[in-house]
Parts: sequence; structure tokens; C-alpha cells
Amino acid sequence: MEHLYPKCKDQYGKFTSPYIFRGESRKYSDVASLFYREFLCKTDHKPHEEPQNIELTLIDNFQKYASYIPEYRGFGFWEWMMIARHYELPTRLMDFSSSPLTALYNSTKDVACQDSPEDDGIVWTLNMTIIRESRHFLPASISKILKDKDRKQLTVKMLTELGLDSFEGLEERSGQRPGESVPLIIDPPTLDPRIMHQFGCFLCFSDRKTTFNGWLSKLICSDNADDLLHQVTKNPCKLDHGHNSELKLPLFRIFVIKRNAKREIFDKLHMSNITPRILSPGLEGIAKTLHQRYSIIERK
Repeated sequence: MEHLYPKCKDQYGKFTSPYIFRGESRKYSDVASLFYREFLCKTDHKPHEEPQNIELTLIDNFQKYASYIPEYRGFGFWEWMMIARHYELPTRLMDFSSSPLTALYNSTKDVACQDSPEDDGIVWTLNMTIIRESRHFLPASISKILKDKDRKQLTVKMLTELGLDSFEGLEERSGQRPGESVPLIIDPPTLDPRIMHQFGCFLCFSDRKTTFNGWLSKLICSDNADDLLHQVTKNPCKLDHGHNSELKLPLFRIFVIKRNAKREIFDKLHMSNITPRILSPGLEGIAKTLHQRYSIIERK
């Protein structure tokens, strides 16, 4: 557990972490947006031609049909994207969390699957400080506003100030260079209690066809899943700058959760109150927690 918490301190002398986390219950799962999975990639895992303007059509129609709900009136582009993602509409937003425990829970929640090596879970981590400080990832305008406001994640207000308040703005004004995709780490407003309870954030690429694994593969020049996991584990990408301890940590790290350890980790997370009742407040979370708590384990 201690490996998920790097020993870093901020300017106030408090322990902190530069990482955001994503947990997957199967280690070979491609970390991709729901939009990519639904419209750009089918069962053969090869990109397909996107239906014309489908991304804009989805959001426009979602906004049209949901505008009768009083609390959504006055929403801007990003708020509509976030609430649409919350209700499982395919968007380019990918769920991450600033909490390693949330990611650890998501990597172990299929505790019944322990038959295949592919059933190992995985926790991905991404160093936000390196993304902000290195000229390799962000254009100067985005990096500057993050530094000026002493933030690692972009807020909706900051995105609007940068002119990234539409699909056109996102793709044309993000500073994206040919063949590259700009990673945007977004700190959402608390549109729903689930965002707050899961310490949620989003990763979004300026190119909607980019997946997290694909972006990472380009950085380490490998598109083979086993090789990708091996290289990130054994030779994590580091970019050292000055005396900032967060910049001396790897850009990426992964933690493979062995399938035969999932049950113990999952149960101990439950004992620590990391349950659906807390992570997904409401009746659905309560029902899932009770189901998990009283389900019978098959003894082999």
C-alpha cells in the first residue's frame, strides 16, 4: 500500500502526491474513452471510420433533452460533457481519481474472476507535475495558466479562458502538433456527489482517437501489451528537473494486482469503508455494498 503514496511534500510541508490513478480489473484492458470504444474501435481492436459529426450530435441532443432539468440550466460545454459522461453517454472523457484507494477498489471489484493470468488487476498512475512542467506534453499557454494558478489540473474556468470551450476549440486551439495529442487533466466541479466521494477527475486528449495506452505506447515506442507493461514497470519514464521532488518521480507507474490477492485487498478495502455505498452514494451504492457483503464465496 505504501508504494501508492510517494514520499513528497508540497510548499506547505505537507505530504502530497503528484499522481492521478486509474484502476482496471483486467491488466490488458485498454484505457480508452467510452466514445472510442463505442464508435472508433470494434471487436478487432482496429480503428473504424467515425460516423460524421457523431460526437457533436450526441452532446447537442443530450443537452436538448436534458435542458428541462432545472439544475442543469446554465451549464457550459464542459459541464454538459461531464454530466453526460456520468450517465454513460459516450464522450472522450476518461475517468481517473486523485485517490489511489478508489483506483485500487476498481482493480479488485471482480474478485470472482481468478482463473486466467489476464484476470490480474492493474492500477495506472500518471504524474501531473511532469505533464505541467515538461514542454514535451503541453503547449506554453496551458502550462502557463497551470503554473500561474499553482494548479496541476485544469478547471472549467481555466479551459474557458484558454478558448477550449468547444470540440473545435479543443482540437484547434490546444496547441496540438501534427501526429500528437495533448493530454488535458481536468478537475470537475461537484456536479454529482459521486465525483466528490471518488475524488474524481478526467483525462481528455485533444485528439478523440487517442487512447491512454496508445499515447503511452508512442512515448516508449512499443504497441505490444506485454512489452508495454514490462517497460513501464522496469524502466518508468523519468524527467528530472531541479529540486522539485515530484519531478524526480516517474512519469508513469503501474501496479499489477495479482488475481489471487484480489479477495484479500477487496475485503480490507471494505473494512476501511471503501465500498460502493461511499463511492457511489444512493440506493444503487447501498444495494451493491450489501450484495458484495453477503454474497457467498465458493470454496475450492
